[in-house]
Amino acid sequence: MRVSAKSDYALRALIEIAGQSSAAAISAEEIGRLQGIPRGFLQGILADLRRVGIVMSQRGQAGGWRLARDTHDVSVADVIRAVDGPLVSVYGMRPEAVAYNESARALQHVWIAARSSLREVLETVTIADLVSGHLPEPIPALVTRPGVRTDREPPVRPRPSRGGSSRSFVCGEADQEVRANERPETAGHRHDSDGRPVHIAVLVVRDPRQQRRTDLREVDRGRRRRRRDTRWQSAGWTR
Repeated sequence: MRVSAKSDYALRALIEIAGQSSAAAISAEEIGRLQGIPRGFLQGILADLRRVGIVMSQRGQAGGWRLARDTHDVSVADVIRAVDGPLVSVYGMRPEAVAYNESARALQHVWIAARSSLREVLETVTIADLVSGHLPEPIPALVTRPGVRTDREPPVRPRPSRGGSSRSFVCGEADQEVRANERPETAGHRHDSDGRPVHIAVLVVRDPRQQRRTDLREVDRGRRRRRRDTRWQSAGWTR
């Protein structure tokens, strides 16, 4: 499952709305400022949440956004479905609606089981839980289970960029082996699932054939320059 920025922003916005004292309305500008959400993006998210009856807008000088339902009645799954659609979909369809032949029929059961596991977590946690900071079981047990924070993503392999005679690669920390024809171009940082910075180096790999063509052009340019200087000197001209 990939948690989109839209789902993450929607949940963070609801936490701010639910955290208001006396159920007072809060403006979209204030929500965006508190959570660092772009205003235009936030307005579209709030419109989606209003469409399914999770929030409501209030006009006037003290206007803004308020919850339309009790925080205990809105789950994380409800919010994700409101802004991003089904928790698990295959080609945009429910797993049951996808036709598989006999050899791949077991794959359909995998998608259905994955959706069931997501529901057990996302339908259990409510906005009230997020505001209070006390998550229900089995969330604490799952978070503290051994190996749950281990990064299991495959190592980032070199990815050639489009166009140009040089080839640009983005390499992970384990793949940074700078050879004689490579040089670091830029560097940045990403973070793993535990929040630790992971160094990312962007390497530009020079194509040896292109470099040789460049060298030959420089040699030819030097020869032409020397022949021209010889002709000028024989004619008594000066540069």
